[in-house]
Amino acid sequence: MVCGRLLPLMAAPQPPPYPGYPPNYPQQPYYPQQPGGYAPPYYGVPAMPPPPAKKDSTLLIIVVLIVVIALIAIPAILYVLVTGITGPPGPGPPSSAPPTLTLAPGQWSGDNLTLQVVAVSNSTLKFTDLTFQVVSPAGAICFTGAANSANQIGCPGITVGVIYSDAQGEGNVDSLDVMRIYGAPSSAVKGGALRVSLGTDRIAQITLPG
Repeated sequence: MVCGRLLPLMAAPQPPPYPGYPPNYPQQPYYPQQPGGYAPPYYGVPAMPPPPAKKDSTLLIIVVLIVVIALIAIPAILYVLVTGITGPPGPGPPSSAPPTLTLAPGQWSGDNLTLQVVAVSNSTLKFTDLTFQVVSPAGAICFTGAANSANQIGCPGITVGVIYSDAQGEGNVDSLDVMRIYGAPSSAVKGGALRVSLGTDRIAQITLPG
């Protein structure tokens, strides 16, 4: 107030603007540019890319099933084809076991000893396929060969022979057949043995009575 007159109020001086105000926020790439260079308020998290699509394993399962079925079916088909062409397997090879022959000796009659065929395991066994050996008590072979062949002098001073009588006349060995051993002198082979072989298999051996 000057001399009773009011003076107008003067505005107080203002400080200069604060450097860096208002703040200049960087422009966000996922928001459009707004007037004035300000980005809108940001709330939450930025949008994430969608998850990758799940792989469909149906095709893989189908392929595995086809492979398994093929592995089972192909051998079965081949077996059917092969057996259909060649036929079912036939019987195996015949048993390789040699036949057996059972003899029963009689009594000496002079220089002759008769032996009866008691049993044979093979009804088609041919007596002509057999090899006979007459052995002395000392183990010397006095006769070896087929029946009804010539007498032999395998042991010094002894004549030995084997005669086979086929009762049926068909050539097979059966229980009606008879063998006869001739030994001169018979004392040289009494207590010895008669051996019967088929090839390399001995099918009978009997001690000659004394």
